[in-house]
Amino acid sequence: MPSRFWSIVALMSVAVSGVLFGTFHARSEHAFATAVYDAKLDAVRAEMRGHLKGAGRVDERPRGTAGERGARIADAEATRSTLVTEVKRQLQAEMGLVPLQLVRDRRSSFVELN
Repeated sequence: MPSRFWSIVALMSVAVSGVLFGTFHARSEHAFATAVYDAKLDAVRAEMRGHLKGAGRVDERPRGTAGERGARIADAEATRSTLVTEVKRQLQAEMGLVPLQLVRDRRSSFVELN
């Protein structure tokens, strides 16, 4: 009986020490990961502060009234229209679509099935 008691005590001691070691290890890993994350976050904050401080002194004119908006809108519309035209052309080529005007011109050559 005493040997059984001591073996149970030894087994319980190993189990408890394993749980305690695992908990300690997890907490130390978490603390290390948190420290690394905080260091990276502080570096990003310092970089952003530097950019914000420098941005105010570089160009002091207001952006909303710079007078460049009309030219940019015209350029954007021209770019958009060329992009739409190119996409339509690619779709017609890839899907084998026939232009609508060609279908209207050759309507009489199609056979109706009734």
